[in-house]
Parts: sequence; C-alpha cells; structure tokens
Amino acid sequence: MQPEAVQQFAQLSQEHWWFRGRRAVYSAILASYRGHAPRHGVALDLGGGAGSMTAVLEQSCERVITFDCEPSLLTHASARVAGDLSRLPFADAAFDVVAAFDVLEHVLDEGAALREIERVLRPGGVLITSVPAHSWLYANNDRVAGHVRRYSRDELKRTLTSRRLRVDHVTHTNVVLFPLIAPLVMTLKALEQLGCLGRNPRHTNLSVRLPRWMHTALEAAFRAEIPLQQRMAAPLGHSLVAIAQRTQAQRTQALCTQALCTQALCTQALCTQAPCTQAPSTRAQALTQATRAKQRAPALTAAARRSA
Repeated sequence: MQPEAVQQFAQLSQEHWWFRGRRAVYSAILASYRGHAPRHGVALDLGGGAGSMTAVLEQSCERVITFDCEPSLLTHASARVAGDLSRLPFADAAFDVVAAFDVLEHVLDEGAALREIERVLRPGGVLITSVPAHSWLYANNDRVAGHVRRYSRDELKRTLTSRRLRVDHVTHTNVVLFPLIAPLVMTLKALEQLGCLGRNPRHTNLSVRLPRWMHTALEAAFRAEIPLQQRMAAPLGHSLVAIAQRTQAQRTQALCTQALCTQALCTQALCTQAPCTQAPSTRAQALTQATRAKQRAPALTAAARRSA
C-alpha cells in the first residue's frame, strides 16, 4: 500500500462512512454465523493496524492480537506485532480466530499467506476474511491501495479450500450502494483509458471530501443490508466476506510392506512406507498366517511349561 493510502486509512478508519458501515455489517454477519455460541479465546487480526475492526472481534473473543506489516499503524492497537504475513511469528495452532479483513488482495503469494493462516489457526478455529469483489472493477483506486487482484465468489472459495479450510459462508457486502458504485467505477475507468483522467497516485476513493450529512446517509445505506445478511448470502455487491473453519489433518493410510505384520493398513499420519507390492492373495495369506501364529503362541508356551 502506498504511504498516502496508509495515512488515509489511519485518519479515516474511525469516522469515514465506509469504515463505519463495514464494521456494522461485518459484525452482524459474524454474530449471525456464531449464533449463541460461547466467546472464542484468542483472535489474530491480520492487517488490523488501523484498529478499525478490533471492536468487532472483541465482541466475540476474549483477547485480540493485532498484526500488521506497517509498524506505523500499530500505534492504534494495544496488543500488537509487526512482521511478514508469509512468516508469522506465532506458534502452531495458537489462535481460535484469525481475521483477514481486506488483506489477501494485497499479497502477491496468497498461497504462502494462507499456509501461515492455516498453521496458526487451531483445528476447528474460524477464519473470517473480506476481499474486494469483481475483477472487472479493478481501477486506479485498487492500484493506489496496493491491490494485486479482486475476487469472484468462486475464486475466493477455491482459494480457501486449497488449504485445510472448509468454507461455511460466503456473501457479498456493500449491496445497496453497488448499483451506484459499479457504473461510476466503469465510467472512471473509461475516462482513464481515453486519457481524460490521469492516474493520480495520491487519489483514492477515500480522498473525496464529503459533508457530514453525506457520510451519515451513505453509512445508513451501507447498514441497510444488515437484515438481508442475517437471513441469506447476498448474491451481488462491491466486496466479499467468507467464513471458514480449519479442518483436522487427514491421515494417509498406506499398505504395510512387512510380510508378518498384523496390521492390514499403516495408521501413521505421514507414513514413509510404499504400498505393498505383493499380490492381494499372497498378502492376505501372509497376514492370515501371522495372525494364526500369534494366536498359537500362548498355547505353545503353556505346553512347553508343562513338559518342563
């Protein structure tokens, strides 16, 4: 993210209509997903240096740790760590919840980031993430904000399920305003292509100064989708929110190669033994003989003691 955008996020995260509406909608989505479940333990807020979503996580978690690659933003967080998303400085299975609000679209190697998220998230833990939607809306604002990509619903699901993450819920957000946002962005893109507008590296959607009443009106329009989000997954919108659970590690079962092994299948999680190369009938005979020998062993021992 360029320095201008970082500074804007820090300044506007508590007062801009987009941040305020996003907090309200995401909080409702997470509350609907959790239902009456007890509070989680420890949450990791990735990219949360501006602190705009900390309050949302604190509603459902006992403790929130903020992580960001921009140390200058971490002054807004109480428990904070700076570093690289592809090498998180935390132990395996350390967190009950990992939040990545508008993070994945900034990462060149999203696979490395998701591997780390999977690693620090305990089995059964929850990942909640949000990303910008629709690649055809990619514009100068995305470039200034440092977005590498925008996502479709299917692309986001495939990205998450490529790891040990089971996607439970995917919905679009910023639904009510999307019919206004989409044509406006497409018009600006067309003017940029025609050379009518320059690509100002300092200009983002947040650069536009709005009167207070307009902030209030736009926030209310954003919040208006909450009843919809509480009932169903919205089919269209400017952003996407997904909630996924970290699944258990799957054991790989390979056939044991020992001729006198009493176990038909190897139960080691990361077995290094290759599948048995014996024919099925020969392998079955060997296993049967081994079982019978094991069953006869106590009787033979007892007979030997009597003769002695």
